[in-house]
Amino acid sequence: MKSVTRLKSISIKNIKNVKNGSIELPQSIDESGYVKQSDIIGIYGQNGSGKTAVVESLNILKILISGEKLPKDTINLISADAVSADLEYEFYAFIKDKLSSIKYKVTLEKSTVKDDDSDVLKHDFRVIDEEIYSLDLPREKGKRYKVLGAFFSTKEISPKNLKDYLISDEDARVEFRVLENRLQSERRSLIFSKVFLDKLPKDSFKELADVLEAMRYYGAMNLTVVENRDSGVINANFLIPLSFRHSNNDKVSHGKIGLYLNQPNEVLVDEYDLIQNVLEQMNIVLSKIIPGLTVTTKELSRSFNEKSSQMVKFQLFSKNGDVEIPLRYESDGIKKIISILSSFTVVYNNSDYCLVVDELDAGIFEYLLGEILEIVSKYGKGQLIFTSHNLRPLEVLNKDNLVFTTTDKENNYTKLSNIKVTNNIRNVYMKNVMLGSSNKKDELYNETDSYEIKKAFKKAGSGK
Repeated sequence: MKSVTRLKSISIKNIKNVKNGSIELPQSIDESGYVKQSDIIGIYGQNGSGKTAVVESLNILKILISGEKLPKDTINLISADAVSADLEYEFYAFIKDKLSSIKYKVTLEKSTVKDDDSDVLKHDFRVIDEEIYSLDLPREKGKRYKVLGAFFSTKEISPKNLKDYLISDEDARVEFRVLENRLQSERRSLIFSKVFLDKLPKDSFKELADVLEAMRYYGAMNLTVVENRDSGVINANFLIPLSFRHSNNDKVSHGKIGLYLNQPNEVLVDEYDLIQNVLEQMNIVLSKIIPGLTVTTKELSRSFNEKSSQMVKFQLFSKNGDVEIPLRYESDGIKKIISILSSFTVVYNNSDYCLVVDELDAGIFEYLLGEILEIVSKYGKGQLIFTSHNLRPLEVLNKDNLVFTTTDKENNYTKLSNIKVTNNIRNVYMKNVMLGSSNKKDELYNETDSYEIKKAFKKAGSGK
């Protein structure tokens, strides 16, 4: 059986306005690695309460375990009043016919570095204190997580046999510290870097190597994060970021293609064929969600670039019946659906795939949103994590599939308790918002005063 990795939980400390918060995801994986159904988590709460912090923390995870560089502006995600941010992720991983619980901890620490050209001090951050742990499942009584690999800012390395290998003598120690400093300056993970994995002798550190390879594959191929900035470029009618994972025989292609809406696109012929295949698969579902609608490409010309590679220039169109218009004239909601629909198809069909979407409901008709989520929840196989303001999903999803932000920044996320099967979760949530909770930890809404809001509007309009 192939490897399966499923996100089990995420803990966040000092990301944006989240001081401390943890989310447990529902799990449908058994000890043999068989996944019975999809696992969905919808995150709800008022504006600025920490929903997007979860999405951004999962995007950090994707970049780190894929061995890529974190963007410079990631420093802005570390809370303004904090020196560092701590993240912890836990997974169920079925690797080499064995089910384990894998835990990854990492710290992002602010730093000040000197610019090479001007000698001016500038603010940056480093990836430090990385730790990987594993626990064989089912868990035996008294059994604890064992450390597979850990690198600390104090220069400590665990376990001892890994430390002895990496710094066996002074030359090895210097070589490793140079590598560590280089990766930190590049804002990369050390433990998930390709150079570290290539350096690791697989026979001596088999379990660590197997876990790192499985996690790197998960990050690169099976974890897709759609951030709110993707909706921004759609709303600006600039381009449509098409998230996809496409299988062709034994080859799997995965990623995000930015396709222009306001001008023709020009790509290599192989990329054009891939786009055609992704759109063809997506149209099967799109035409059922929005009856009769499909997305097509209109080829404008072919030419050769300076490297003698054939290029295709084309434009995107939407077609419904005999009516065909440039895709840029469709609604933002339709373009949002198109941008993520290929990934939704993968979530429905693949147990090892996780899709994370910020503001899933943006521009999408609420009944359609509820219908799609209900189908994926009942019949899908993968994991879906989304944030939303639209309350329709509260009427179609189970209470275990819903998380709410609280006003307690030391306990930022919670699930509704004492919910009966007959309860309408939407009504329970709105009642809690309007009436509040006697328990501060379960308070879901930072109360606003309509009279004070009215006064503020009047004052702002008076120019005083």
